[in-house]
Amino acid sequence: MKKITVFLPVLCLAIFCLQATAQKKLPARWDEITASDWNNALTQSNKTCILPIGILEKHGPHVPIGSDLIRVREYALRATQKEYAVVFPDYCYGLIN
Repeated sequence: MKKITVFLPVLCLAIFCLQATAQKKLPARWDEITASDWNNALTQSNKTCILPIGILEKHGPHVPIGSDLIRVREYALRATQKEYAVVFPDYCYGLIN
């Protein structure tokens, strides 16, 4: 019984230390990062930020007008799954009628 009582606190301490040293999973989207996590996000991303830029354009009756913005937003978020970066809100560059 002594071995178990000694081992249990050591195991709990090891789990606590591993959780404390593990990097916190931060959201990639800028508008989802809290103010207190902003510096951590910049450090974790090595100050790499992505600004998705697209336009609004009619592609025909079968495609949404914002399909270029939708695509660039999705590509930016997929890129952050491979390497963390902060993704700013998408920017509408223009409108083509």
